[in-house]
Amino acid sequence: MWAAGDDFAYAMSDERQQTIIRRVRLRKDLKPIPYLAGPNATELDWLMIAHVTDDKGFESFDLVFLRSDGAGFPWMGFETLRIAKAQAHAMVGVEYVEWEPCEVQLTNADRTISWERALPGAERAACS
Repeated sequence: MWAAGDDFAYAMSDERQQTIIRRVRLRKDLKPIPYLAGPNATELDWLMIAHVTDDKGFESFDLVFLRSDGAGFPWMGFETLRIAKAQAHAMVGVEYVEWEPCEVQLTNADRTISWERALPGAERAACS
């Protein structure tokens, strides 16, 4: 499902947390995204990897597309960061060296997700 960033209240289990740990601005030659259909496939500007965890030991590394307006579009989840990066390379064309490491907490106190925080300059969290 595709939704606008401000309207997107991605309901999580009570203890689930999402943290962006990698991000990359998509090069023009990677658009439109071949595995996505519709007009949104050309409007996506960023690909993120969200580290998803909970208090029961659940862990996933999810690929999430973002538009420059902060609208987030979760795509696929994987068991490890290595697999997520390999799939982003194989399916989208992102090179391994393009990923920017960062740590941006997206889960709000009310358990919604603020995808727009993952954009550079939008979050106070330091990205290196």
